[in-house]
Amino acid sequence: IDVMDGLGYVKSEVVTMSTIVVRPNQLAEVDGKKPYADKRVRQALAMAVDNNVCLELGYGGRGQPAENHHVGPVHPEYAELPARKVDPAAAKALMEEAGMLDFLH
Repeated sequence: IDVMDGLGYVKSEVVTMSTIVVRPNQLAEVDGKKPYADKRVRQALAMAVDNNVCLELGYGGRGQPAENHHVGPVHPEYAELPARKVDPAAAKALMEEAGMLDFLH
């Protein structure tokens, strides 16, 4: 995009929805364990990820950060949810509580 901007063409924009998604399979079994069956593990993963960083790394900061639900603002079923707090320390505590601190996700 930056290269094209430098060519001097007229730029236009349109709202689209593209999402980088990770959905832990609650039924998945790894070495006899079902790591994502535990709600604490799923919550910890959500708390550990900064959607602003994902947007920067994935799309060079273009767009809006994800809101962690199934539809975006242009979808008719969209409802604004409270922003999720990024809290790596709390995420680590939940992983430890769930016995999954050393698990490689």
